[in-house]
Amino acid sequence: GFDTSNGTSTEMRGMQRDGVPLRTQDELAPLPFPPKDRRYDENGIWIEKEKCTKVAGGIVGVIVVAAAITAIVSSLTDQNGIKPRMPTFRKPPATPKWKGPFTANWRGQSNDDWRGYTILKGGKGYARTPMGQVHYRDVGPRSYRPPVVLLHQTPMSIIQWGAVQNELTAMGIRSIAIDTPGYGMSDLPPQQPTIPEFADNLVSVLNQLQLEKVVIVGHHTGASIACAFAANYRDRAAAIVMHGAPLWDKEEIAEFAALRGPAEPRTPVSDGSHLTSSFFRFNTTNPSHLLAITHMVLSNFQQGPNIGSYAAREYLMKADLRTIRCPGLILSDASDMLHPMAQRARKLRPDFEYVEFSNASASGAELQLAMEQKRWAGVLGKFLKTLVK
Repeated sequence: GFDTSNGTSTEMRGMQRDGVPLRTQDELAPLPFPPKDRRYDENGIWIEKEKCTKVAGGIVGVIVVAAAITAIVSSLTDQNGIKPRMPTFRKPPATPKWKGPFTANWRGQSNDDWRGYTILKGGKGYARTPMGQVHYRDVGPRSYRPPVVLLHQTPMSIIQWGAVQNELTAMGIRSIAIDTPGYGMSDLPPQQPTIPEFADNLVSVLNQLQLEKVVIVGHHTGASIACAFAANYRDRAAAIVMHGAPLWDKEEIAEFAALRGPAEPRTPVSDGSHLTSSFFRFNTTNPSHLLAITHMVLSNFQQGPNIGSYAAREYLMKADLRTIRCPGLILSDASDMLHPMAQRARKLRPDFEYVEFSNASASGAELQLAMEQKRWAGVLGKFLKTLVK
């Protein structure tokens, strides 16, 4: 009972199961390459040649109508008898031609040497995190391991690290400066974060940049975030650097809050005193100090609520500092109000290296890093060399 002509049992022909005729093999599966006069619809059912011809005729008809409409449109003229020109699209060149003068002395319309945010050339991007988009600047050779992550003080932004990054790049060191959420060009989080939550959010940035292990560096509030990160993500921290470690105790937190008082209003006023009041507080004529103050004042007006400073005043660093297992460096400025805390941190972690970056006679200690970025980059570079085995 086997028909060798089509490979099906002759006994199957005409048989039924539950009232449904059994289909032969050639009915069950269409040929892998159907004849030209056979086509299948989306359900696998073949369409007769006549139906295919009707479909093809319909397609040709649509093409003919479209061509006719195009011909009519092209023959139209406006009220002045001028035929409308069809728009042409040209592919832009891969690299636009630069026609301006290529010189380091090009000043545009400036009459000074102010460079502003233009020192942050290249490497900028955004990472998506639970706290929103986080802005960063990633520069330096990709081959450098482990890269350095730079966390700024508050209020400030990655501009604090601009010249530092440029110096590190010249030294062959890769660095990533990050705008803390709520500062610079990073999104404001939907609620007030804690320092450990800022550290948690940092993990999302590192994951998107595919950075497994980093040297985590922070200044003031950034040092608090760095400490929480190194303590809670030990497998991601190759080393830690803290400049101005806010090792508060509960009494100091209360004293500091009373000393600072309410934040100065940032509502613009006609005489510009909402800006100048910040300068009068420092009382300096040092050009480097004035530059650093300017960037701090501008950053203060770019941000929203000062969530970083609030989080830092609620963070008790001592427990996390004890648990860090990577090499460390503590820097301090003798005239900085956090200097006594840095000394306590130094005693708590005698295995960490220590550098007093500026002495008691230095003015504007909280901005000393921003005032001497080239020297600061040299101190960091020296410490990084000790990590190479």
